[in-house]
Amino acid sequence: MVPVVILALLWSLPVCGQDLSVPTGWRSPTSTLSTTDRAQIAQTVIDTVTPLFSSASGRAANLTFGQNGHMLSSISLHDFYVSSQVNNGIVTQWLGDNVDGFEGGTKTWAVAAANAYRAYGDSTWLNMAVSVWNQVNGGCSITTGVATSGVMTGKNVTVPGQCNGKTTVGGMFLYGSNPTSLLVNMDTLGGFMSLSALLFEATGNPIYGTATETAFEFARAHLFDGQVIIDGIDLSTCSVVAGGQSSGCGFVIESLSIYLNKTTDQSASDFLKTLIPTAIKFPGFTSSNGVISEGPTVDQAEGFGDYNAETANKAIFIRGLHEAWSRMAKDSNLAQLIQSYVIVQYNALLDLAKSPDNEFYSPRWQGPPATKFIPWGQYTASNVMNAALSMSLTNTTLTGSNR
Repeated sequence: MVPVVILALLWSLPVCGQDLSVPTGWRSPTSTLSTTDRAQIAQTVIDTVTPLFSSASGRAANLTFGQNGHMLSSISLHDFYVSSQVNNGIVTQWLGDNVDGFEGGTKTWAVAAANAYRAYGDSTWLNMAVSVWNQVNGGCSITTGVATSGVMTGKNVTVPGQCNGKTTVGGMFLYGSNPTSLLVNMDTLGGFMSLSALLFEATGNPIYGTATETAFEFARAHLFDGQVIIDGIDLSTCSVVAGGQSSGCGFVIESLSIYLNKTTDQSASDFLKTLIPTAIKFPGFTSSNGVISEGPTVDQAEGFGDYNAETANKAIFIRGLHEAWSRMAKDSNLAQLIQSYVIVQYNALLDLAKSPDNEFYSPRWQGPPATKFIPWGQYTASNVMNAALSMSLTNTTLTGSNR
């Protein structure tokens, strides 16, 4: 592990022109809820989801395959933050039932396995994460050899070595088994970045560090528009996929925060310190009162089977921001901005999105409250509850509001 003094130095060096102030219009950016209360709230959210788990399918009903993986990460990270084993049993069963059953959401489950290893130290989950990494890296990643030759196993079209004058090394195809598709999607690339960074930290093997770095360089070169990470690029035409989702920023923030714990890459550190405040204040993600605006309306969310991918995006964004916050000096302006932003979401969930009669949360954090149980509302809420709990454990200065 890189000495703490080096990590603190990387985070403390300023980037010119940054606005790290907490906007005065943000709603309730502080909280006085005790650690005990926050722990109870966070565990209660988990407890509402775990009964959905089916031993027959190995998954939680009404959550997509990918959401199942993300929810498992949230459960394991809760125990990791509080140094607990309370949810180890359900994680063990949930993950164990899917070791040989991966499909489209493979990387989310591998990240869940890596996070389970962080929380519980069971090498089974580390080995599982490594196995998936080997599978995905070998079949979907653009290596130097592929970029040079234009030839990739499983593709019957030429893979370009450059797009818009920049190397394509480090990209990862969304449809690895589609012989003609050259679409690189940020959720696919971002999940691989987070998995690589977690394995780099867990094992120290430089192969994972290099994978994190090259994937990041691809994202910076092709998918950063100066404010946020955009959705993707089609390498067959070198045309970008318009629009950005907070999950792309979340994956980059999460993976670089972990990666920088093992290396002194000042360029990556500077990029991270630039991305975090611009993504937090990006109006496409965040409303003027500071509450994240991504996601369906409550009516849409309560429609049977009506899942909106934007619901999951903000959960990954919060997870990434918390990962960054957990590794920086808590009195820095950047840490205080992240903390305030997370607590705005926390208070919005408790005040605006929570059903008055139970512990059900709308996936629309601006409200109105959910009128029935929405599994993906609980999933997204759990990431915020984890972050707010962890911040209370680390920092006891969250005062000044009515919460």
